[in-house]
Amino acid sequence: MLTRSLLHRSSRLGAFVAPTLSLLTIPRNAVAQLIVPAMMRCCRAAALVGAVVLCTPKFARATEISSTFDLGAEGWQSVKLAYPNPGDPPVILETYSPGWSAAGGNPGGYIALDDPDGGNPTGNVQYWLAPSSFLGNRQLWVGGALSFDLLDSGSGYGLFRQEDVILTGGGLTLVYGLESAPSQAEWSHFSVGLSASGWRAGSYSGSEATQSEMTTVLSSLDAIYIRGEHQLGPDSARLDSVVMQTGPVPEPASMLAVGLGALATMRRKRR
Repeated sequence: MLTRSLLHRSSRLGAFVAPTLSLLTIPRNAVAQLIVPAMMRCCRAAALVGAVVLCTPKFARATEISSTFDLGAEGWQSVKLAYPNPGDPPVILETYSPGWSAAGGNPGGYIALDDPDGGNPTGNVQYWLAPSSFLGNRQLWVGGALSFDLLDSGSGYGLFRQEDVILTGGGLTLVYGLESAPSQAEWSHFSVGLSASGWRAGSYSGSEATQSEMTTVLSSLDAIYIRGEHQLGPDSARLDSVVMQTGPVPEPASMLAVGLGALATMRRKRR
């Protein structure tokens, strides 16, 4: 808890100016560390002109992590997970290094992998696995979004259903299903909210995720899986423009609340 009272004597006006920021409870996390110093500067500045400032939040630009694939695969891998249930947590059956192209993405470069078991009568499912730059403590990303572009050209045998995005962390697995499959002819853009809405615990058949579970996962994020294979039979999966961004981050703004006259009157009444 942070309590700060400012009292300033004005010799010219012969009145007390008492701008006060009191009983303001701030969580002890990274956001508070950014906000508090600026809030105090804003309130101290107000004291110099003899006014009370009410510091209220507005929103700054979000922070993001991204992979554009313009210079290479950037540490992304392709992994094979089990069909029809990837597991809780998923068990990686095989790992592949994707191919990279400098042009033809959305825009610029992209990574791709041809279905490694597409010619077999049965098979498992190819997912994209994020590099370590996306992982770790991502608590500030709660309420943000994970977006990406997919293209999956297949044999025309049809689509199949499987968990599309999988997050693991803090001993939990959360899964998400996209509203539609990626196009076979052009890039499709997807954006998945990093709040509880739409997510399930463990698998498609699991319970609806809670906000507490999302916070737990993002606070200790172990893995991000994005499904690349959507077609039955042989297909070629491509990935581009992956962006993970925070939710709105508050920053201090000020609003003039009370002038010198009201404060001076209150001071005289107290006497």
